[in-house]
Amino acid sequence: MPAFNNIPENEILTDDLPSVKARLNKPAFEYLSTLLPPIIDYQIKRARIPPVKTCPPIVDGCVHVSNIYISRYRCPQNVAIYPAPPDQLILAVENVDFGITGNLGGYIKILRRKLFGIVQVNAYQVSITVAVKLTRGQNGVPMVEMVDSVKLTRGQNGAPMVEMVDCQVTVGIADAYVEHGGLLGIIANKILRQTISSQAKDLIPGKVCETIPLIINEKLNSRLASLPRGLELTKLLKAIGGPLDFTQGSITDGCGNLCRSA
Repeated sequence: MPAFNNIPENEILTDDLPSVKARLNKPAFEYLSTLLPPIIDYQIKRARIPPVKTCPPIVDGCVHVSNIYISRYRCPQNVAIYPAPPDQLILAVENVDFGITGNLGGYIKILRRKLFGIVQVNAYQVSITVAVKLTRGQNGVPMVEMVDSVKLTRGQNGAPMVEMVDCQVTVGIADAYVEHGGLLGIIANKILRQTISSQAKDLIPGKVCETIPLIINEKLNSRLASLPRGLELTKLLKAIGGPLDFTQGSITDGCGNLCRSA
């Protein structure tokens, strides 16, 4: 059950910020897991991946890859969300395949040639595990951040926010090659393809974990910050009452219409 562990215990009684505590049981997490796949698919296919710059020892120069985007995608075999101590939520995405396309640039000093073309990287059997927690910002607004996984904290305005506290990515197989790269592209594909693929496999986890906080802040924390800071009790009861009809009758007389007619 998420809790604001970073808030002193006595602040719970003296803080003027509204609070709601909720408990989610196992069926609730199972239901959430069924809702997540289309959301995960949408976000992965539209992820903005930061540029890559590397200067491998095997090459006397540096390689740049920019304008990177997801060009191929196969849905994950399994997506699940479940609680973990202390006060964290774990999001697990298992066995997903995707391809990355980007523009190649850079310079090889020994050959005095510029690099150009298109880089294609295909990653197979990728599993992503992200841990988050809910905290509250300084102004009381909820927000999410990424540390190593994800946690919910309180933002600067006191609103809740999601914070990533852990991120682990494993890549089963990676295959990288160059298209339209001229003579150097042909040489790279013929001689260095295995080496380039191995380096791409090592780079993917860091880039994936670097992208997740951007998604959290843009898609989740921005919306948490817009949540209302207060809500009238009668409106809350009316929203959650449903068939129980909590709000019928006067609150002061302690007896609803159904009670009077009985």
